[in-house]
Parts: sequence; structure tokens; C-alpha cells
Amino acid sequence: LHQLKYAGKFRGEVHCPPTGNSSSVKKSNFVLVKTRIKDAGERSSALLFNVLGQSGPSRLNSLKMIVDAMIMESMALIISRQVLGTIADQLCQLPLEEGRPLSEYLVERLQLRLISFEEQIAIARTFLGGVLEKEQSWRAAAQMLAAIPMETGQKQFSADYKLEK
Repeated sequence: LHQLKYAGKFRGEVHCPPTGNSSSVKKSNFVLVKTRIKDAGERSSALLFNVLGQSGPSRLNSLKMIVDAMIMESMALIISRQVLGTIADQLCQLPLEEGRPLSEYLVERLQLRLISFEEQIAIARTFLGGVLEKEQSWRAAAQMLAAIPMETGQKQFSADYKLEK
């Protein structure tokens, strides 16, 4: 923050430090970045809900494109976690012919950045494990559920959750 200097005892004039102060520049850059992230997050969410409102085979391809865009290193992690979390949460709402390939795609693509997207991978693996159970593919379901990262530093799962899965 700016330090105020009084130029004279009796006049009470206040002078600010020169505009080249690095703290004011850093603060304005932070506000600008925060605004851009908020705008990007709102646009990404609006796009996602637009795609989820569609129907037909193009929806699956559009969702996969959104997943690819969200896992790029240049995408802000706070935005990508939010959007990918919404996609993972919507898997149950999609028809099985879209939900299964999308969950498989999520697991495959997010595995590359496991530490960043543990919760989203857990949701997708849980959904896919349930699909495999319904198909009576017991071994594949068990392998899918066993691969959920339960003991990591980022996300702590309760003992009840671990036993349930």
C-alpha cells in the first residue's frame, strides 16, 4: 500500500509515492488477472451448459473438445476443475451411450494430470465402475474402482467413502 508523506506541517498536503511503485502495479495486475479468470470461467460454464442442452452425436464430440481444452496447461486450474467437475457430475444425466464413452475419455485424459484432477477422476471412475457392474464385468469394475486415488495429499476421502467404493 502507498505510504503517505506530508509535505508541510501546517499545509497538510498529502503526496503519494511515484506511480512506478511495484506494489501498485502488482495489485492492478492481480485485479486484471482475477477479472479475466472470472470472465473465462463464466464463458466456459455457459459454453458447457449450452453443449449439455444439445442432443445427438455432436454433443459427445463437443464435450470431448471441452475436456481437451480444460486439461491444457494454459487453462487456469480453478476454471478447469470447475468445468470438469460439472462434466463428471453430469455423467449420470447423460444417456449411457454418451456417458460411458465420455467417462472413459475423462479417465484417459485426466490420468495425465492425476494430481490436479483427483476428484474429477474419482467421479468418472465411480460412474464407469457402476456401468461395468451393471454389465456384470466384475473384474473390470473392480479394477476401475481400485484405481481411484484414495491416499493422496490433495483430496482426503473419508473411511466410509473408501469402504463404500
